[in-house]
Amino acid sequence: MSEMQLSQEMIQAVQEIIVAQDPRARDAGITAQYLAAIIGVLLGSQEMPRADKMEILEQLGAFSQHVMDDIERQQQPATPGPDAAFGIWRPGDN
Repeated sequence: MSEMQLSQEMIQAVQEIIVAQDPRARDAGITAQYLAAIIGVLLGSQEMPRADKMEILEQLGAFSQHVMDDIERQQQPATPGPDAAFGIWRPGDN
């Protein structure tokens, strides 16, 4: 897939458009359902073999999971490496 120009502003604008049609879409899960349905409509209306559509759909699912995993990793606090020291040092402790 080609490089994408994804931003929080774009995501928010898309969600706002969907919310304008269905206020329940304030819930990210509902918005995701709308986006999945849009993908289905776009692929379903293409004139190409069904096998090609299914392959694209499978690739999009894997891509979505990759993006989700990447976002989750970015949101996790950094964990110290194996060489990190823990504890409280006080003068005179040896």
